[in-house]
Amino acid sequence: MALLFVTLICGPAAAHFGILIPSDNMVMADDPRTITLNLSFSHPFEQAGMELKTPTKFFVQNAGSKHDLKSTLQPQTIMKKPAFSCDYAIKRPGIYQFVMEPVPYWEPAENCFIIHYTKTVVTAFGDDDGWDKEVGLKTEIVPLSKPFALYCGNLFQGIVKMNGKVVPFAKVEVEFYNKD
Repeated sequence: MALLFVTLICGPAAAHFGILIPSDNMVMADDPRTITLNLSFSHPFEQAGMELKTPTKFFVQNAGSKHDLKSTLQPQTIMKKPAFSCDYAIKRPGIYQFVMEPVPYWEPAENCFIIHYTKTVVTAFGDDDGWDKEVGLKTEIVPLSKPFALYCGNLFQGIVKMNGKVVPFAKVEVEFYNKD
């Protein structure tokens, strides 16, 4: 199940999302140790792609360290539009939080610039401590339930924060990634 984190900068969203999907969100001992991350911008339910410009930032946070991955991005076509991918070798057990900060874009319907801060969490080799840690993004959803291994009917909960402070009653838009 793909989990999409959404924009909270400007009022109601226009149903497009920054998407960061790993080939495996639970890497086990018998799994390949290299995962592929696909970065795109789209209307996920309709499977309608949009152009993703080179992100401002793309990094992974693991074991208290942040590693810039922007130089590893490879151009791809996802949903018939320009996008990116990255192969990442998992080297040790733990939680890997991958983050994309795309270039802001102007949304005329909202009369503002929007940034889709996008985060996904991968657990490796059974060590899943730390999935609830903040990365420190300007706008972030801090999970209250494990954001990986969610199956149909499961519930994801999180706390919306902006500049490190809770945003009570924030409107969050979630859309099904209608790939299958």
